[in-house]
Amino acid sequence: MVESWLTEQWAARDGRIWAGSRVLGARPGTEADTETWRRDGSPTEWAGVDPYQPPPQGSPQSPSQASSRNPSQSPSQGSSRNPSRGSSQGREGALSASPGKGVLKAVTGRAAFSMAGRDMTFEQIQELSADPAALKKQISAMVRGVPGGSGGSPGLDDDSGGLDAGVVADALSGLLWSKPSSPEVRAAAYRALAELPNVRYLGTATDERGRKGAAFSFTVPASSTALLPVPPPIRRTLIIDVVSSRVLSSTDTGGPGTEEEDEVEVVLEAGWTDDEPAPPALP
Repeated sequence: MVESWLTEQWAARDGRIWAGSRVLGARPGTEADTETWRRDGSPTEWAGVDPYQPPPQGSPQSPSQASSRNPSQSPSQGSSRNPSRGSSQGREGALSASPGKGVLKAVTGRAAFSMAGRDMTFEQIQELSADPAALKKQISAMVRGVPGGSGGSPGLDDDSGGLDAGVVADALSGLLWSKPSSPEVRAAAYRALAELPNVRYLGTATDERGRKGAAFSFTVPASSTALLPVPPPIRRTLIIDVVSSRVLSSTDTGGPGTEEEDEVEVVLEAGWTDDEPAPPALP
């Protein structure tokens, strides 16, 4: 089964954060699942394990698939709104085809923004260089000491195409859609990404909403687990609107304990707003 949800993150310039979420409902994930679901009488509620999903091999965790809505760019006035629409394939817990109630909570104990696991303020993001080479140098210094980052693996550097380049690419790509970076810094991030050895241009692609854009991919380190202390890297693919230069979607393929299941985030909106934080409405 694929369960869809909508999540939102709101972040004010002074560091306050709110997180909103709303389950949109579950549905069969494949054509074969749909046929089985119809033969079962088209149920609208499922309790316990997913009746149409076999246990994943080699991992106690269930595979996941997500799409996301992520507004948090273009500095202006007000707070940054960061909604995320998603879906997942789960085996445990009750599922329903009906949408749930929207929830909004204030988030405490963490920074509004982060890069490679390091907290960042709005002011620090605004201070990033708009020069591609200087920006890459800043980002490389920030991820130094991060597992897989610059200095994290002997013999690797951010020009090697190894794990270091993946961490740098991951941090740079965050400036394109999940940070309130200026247009000049986003342009520099695009150019810096193009210079990394593990970034590949894939041509024109279409996201899950049917929007066309330019696609490129790069590898990023995966988090280790007890079963996989040295997991294979994840391949992340971004689709970019060539007119607005906005990220349309981000897809992660691979990862610990998976068999190439994709996790997809579809960006529906990104920007600053003067609206007050509120629970997510149905799309």
